[in-house]
Amino acid sequence: MRANSYKLAKSIERETNTLIRDVAADKTDSTLKTDDNDTNSTLTVVANSRDQTIVVEKGDITKAKHVEAIVNAANGTLYHAGGVDKVIADAAGLAFDEECKRLIAKNGGLPIPTGKAVKTTAGNLPFKC
Repeated sequence: MRANSYKLAKSIERETNTLIRDVAADKTDSTLKTDDNDTNSTLTVVANSRDQTIVVEKGDITKAKHVEAIVNAANGTLYHAGGVDKVIADAAGLAFDEECKRLIAKNGGLPIPTGKAVKTTAGNLPFKC
């Protein structure tokens, strides 16, 4: 089984041009915990080889605490039509929506290619990025 997992990971790395590495989990902090208002719960916490902490939580992403940035899987046109994308855009506000429109205009009116990331401000959300 271990060899098959390794082959699968290597295949995903090749196909997605990413690196997959083992990380050390902090077992003391990987239990389900809820925040003060019971909206988000921590599922797991890991640290990677660069000493960065990655926290996986379940709940409302727009109310996440103690994070610097969130990642949003938007469509290529950055038109926030539904799902988590729309929830994030609605919470970020009009300035965020206008910023996305400017990014598309800067790209010649063309959608952002699949797999390419763009960086935006957080709009009305309390994140740094």
